[in-house]
Amino acid sequence: MITFNLTGLDNVLNRLRQIDLDRMCLDTSTTLAAEIKQRVHTRGEASDGSQIGIYSDGYMKVRTGNFKSDKIVRGKNKGGARPKYNRTSDTRVVLSLTRQMENDLKGNIKTPNGYGIGFSNELNYQKALWQDDTKGKHRYKKPIWELSEYEKQIANETVRNHLQKLNLL
Repeated sequence: MITFNLTGLDNVLNRLRQIDLDRMCLDTSTTLAAEIKQRVHTRGEASDGSQIGIYSDGYMKVRTGNFKSDKIVRGKNKGGARPKYNRTSDTRVVLSLTRQMENDLKGNIKTPNGYGIGFSNELNYQKALWQDDTKGKHRYKKPIWELSEYEKQIANETVRNHLQKLNLL
């Protein structure tokens, strides 16, 4: 029988047990969710840093409320008042009209391994999948919801800060 005597291993294991993985994952995911909201819903950037896209002239009429009439002229709501979205005339796609999707993006979604980033509403999750394009099949033909290089740095920095507080780095 072979035996090993590793001095200090118990000390290392005890220090690793001090890590509050739930807290570290929650801090990381909420920090990242805030950055993703800014990138996608404010700056209109895809994961690679490029612009997501440009809104069409027709969509810009809806977005800005720049219609000839304040009444809906076609469809099931004909004659009703047009909704006011109070959005700017900036044509950069920011994946936000009613703000429902961006308000639904959360960084505190509990998973079996900690916490994650996602939507608490199935419809908004489906919208996100429809917009994103990691396989070349969807609307904007580029990845939107993958972490950017900057967001990966933020995640690493958040974890590093947790470990430094425990003098593990």
